[in-house]
Amino acid sequence: MQALEMAKLAQMKCRSLEKFLVSQELAEFVNTELYFSCSLNLATHFQKNGLVEEAFREYDSLLKTSSHSNNFLIRVNIGNLHFQEGEYCEAIKMYKMAVDMVPAQFERVKFKIRKNIGRCHVQLREFPEAAMVYEEILGQSPDFETAFNLILSLYVLGDKDKMALAFEQMVQIRRPLNARHLLERREPRD
Repeated sequence: MQALEMAKLAQMKCRSLEKFLVSQELAEFVNTELYFSCSLNLATHFQKNGLVEEAFREYDSLLKTSSHSNNFLIRVNIGNLHFQEGEYCEAIKMYKMAVDMVPAQFERVKFKIRKNIGRCHVQLREFPEAAMVYEEILGQSPDFETAFNLILSLYVLGDKDKMALAFEQMVQIRRPLNARHLLERREPRD
C-alpha cells in the first residue's frame, strides 16, 4: 500500500507542477513523458492493489489525454485487467488494439500479446481460435510454451495430425542455454 500512496503523491506533484508551469506561461516546459509515467505508474499500482475500478479510470484517462508512442502498454494493461476480471472478450479486444499499435522495434512484444489472445480463447473454450493464434505465433516466433499450448488446443479439438506436426515443430525448437543450465550440466554426480 505504501507504493500506491507514493504513486498518488507523485501524480499529485506532477499535476501541481503542470498547473504551476501553465500559470507562469511556461506551458512549453510541461513534461508529457513525466505525466504519462506518473499516470501509468498510478494505474499499475491501483491494479496491483486490487482497485480495479480506479485502475480502469486511470487507464481510460491516460488513453484520452495521451498520444504517447507507448499507448499500446495501456491497452495491454487494460486487457490484463479484463482478463483478471474474467472478461475475456473485452481482453481480446484490448490485446488486438495493442498488437496494432506496437512499434516495429518491439516485434517480440507482439508475440507475447498474441499469446494472451490465445489464452483468452482457451478461457472462452474457443479452441479453434486459440489453435489458430498459436499456429500463427509458432510459424513466426517458435517457443516451447506456444507449441505446448497449440498441442493442448489441438488435443481438445481431436486433431491428431496437426498435433503430431506441432509436436515435431516443438522438438525442433532450440532452447537457448543460460549460465545456470551450463553449471547444472557440469556439476559432478555422486
